[in-house]
Amino acid sequence: MAPLELSCPDFLFALKGFTTLENSTVKETIRSVWNDELTTEYIQNLVREAPTTSCEDLQDALSNFIKSIWIIHLDIKTKGNCLSPSFNVYARGALLEDVNIWPKIRRYLAIRKYTNEELGCGHTDTTPYQCGICHSKDHLRGMCPFPAVKGWKGPRRVPMSRNRRSCRATHTF
Repeated sequence: MAPLELSCPDFLFALKGFTTLENSTVKETIRSVWNDELTTEYIQNLVREAPTTSCEDLQDALSNFIKSIWIIHLDIKTKGNCLSPSFNVYARGALLEDVNIWPKIRRYLAIRKYTNEELGCGHTDTTPYQCGICHSKDHLRGMCPFPAVKGWKGPRRVPMSRNRRSCRATHTF
């Protein structure tokens, strides 16, 4: 049975353009942006705009939300079998009880600049993929976890043909 209360999603955006495959360095770059003065001020503004009865709870929730970051590295490849690293960025959306806050904080974090002297400049994409199996926005069809579930009766992972000429055909799985 599904829960009656909806929670905010965990997936925030994909971060692309870095020259590394290391999760830890990308995560530290994101943490430095999320903990900088501008983000702190934005969070304080969100708290100030909230009803006074929930300010302290909202401050705690947003603080825990920012701390809950995790990333997943996707080995996306482009034409010529060249790696084009992509990092999906997540934070525990269930920590935010006010569903109106989640899109605001997501939009704000997605427009921030994620730069690092060693990694280069990353750019964000809030709807980077469209899985043809589960319709998720955080992975391609060939990376869908559902076909690996025991007893799965739905579509299977099917690698895209390299002979087809389409944008999706440039990705290998």
